[in-house]
Amino acid sequence: MSDSGNSKPSKSNNLNFIVERYLDQVKIITALATTLLITPNLFLTILDKPDIITHLNTAIPCWETILLITNILFILSILATYLIYSSIVGSLINKDKDLIYRPFTRIISILQFVFLSCGCIGLLVIFQYSL
Repeated sequence: MSDSGNSKPSKSNNLNFIVERYLDQVKIITALATTLLITPNLFLTILDKPDIITHLNTAIPCWETILLITNILFILSILATYLIYSSIVGSLINKDKDLIYRPFTRIISILQFVFLSCGCIGLLVIFQYSL
C-alpha cells in the first residue's frame, strides 16, 4: 500500500508551485495594465464636450501630458512583464535555483508594480478634476 497522502512535497514540486503562482501574478498585472492602456483613449472620447475640456485646462493645465505619461507607464509595465519572463527563462536555462529571487527579477517586478500604480494615480487625478 502506498502512503502518497502523507509524503512531503519535493523541493522541485514546491519550486514549480512558487514559480507558477509568481507567473500568475505577473499575468494579472499585465492584463490590468493592458486594460488600463485603453482607458485614457476612451477618456479622450468622453472629453469631447468643450465645457469639460475648459474645466480641465483651468484645473490641470498639463492634463494632456499626464494622459500621455500614464499611457507610457502602462506600456512600461507591460514591457517589464517580458523582462520578468526572460529573466525566469534565463534562470531555467542556466539551471539556477533562484528563479524568482534573483535581484534582476525582483527589481523588475517592483518596477512593474510602480509603473502600474503611478499610471493609475495619474488617471485618478485627471478623473477627479474632470467631474
